[in-house]
Amino acid sequence: MFSCLCLSIMGSLAIQASLIDARTFRLPNRLTAGIFVAALLCLFCWSRLVSRVDWYRALTWLVIVGVHFGFALLSRGALGMGDAKLIAGLSLPLIWWGAALSWLTIAYCSAAIFGMANMIFRKSRRIAFGPHLTGGWILLVMGQLAGVAMAYSR
Repeated sequence: MFSCLCLSIMGSLAIQASLIDARTFRLPNRLTAGIFVAALLCLFCWSRLVSRVDWYRALTWLVIVGVHFGFALLSRGALGMGDAKLIAGLSLPLIWWGAALSWLTIAYCSAAIFGMANMIFRKSRRIAFGPHLTGGWILLVMGQLAGVAMAYSR
C-alpha cells in the first residue's frame, strides 16, 4: 500500500516536472529530488520483502545513471542534467521490476519520432525529453501494476 503511494507521488511529481520541461526546457531540482526520495522510500518498502541484496540490479542502475550523467556532462546540451536526474529517480522502481531498459527504449524512440516531426514541421531541433521519460514511465508502471493485479485476482 505504501509503495503505491510512493509510485503515485513519483508520477504526480514527474508529470509536474514534464509540464515545466515542455514550457521551459528545464527540470526543477525540487521535483527531481522529490521523485528520487519517493523512489528510495518505495525501494526501502520493497526491500523488506526480500532478505538479500540483488547486486545485478544495483549495478544495472549504476550503469544506466552513470551513462546518462556522463552523457549530460559531455553532450553540450543534447541531454540536460535535469534529464539525467529524472532518469536516476524514475529508473529505481523499474530496475526492481527489470523494466528499465524497456522504459528507456520507449522514451528514446518516442523522443526520436517527436524530434523528427518537430524538425519537419517546426524547423526546430530542440525538444524536451522529460515528457517522453514520464510518458514511458507511466506506461510501464501501469503495465506492471496491472500484471500484479491480474496475478492476485486468480
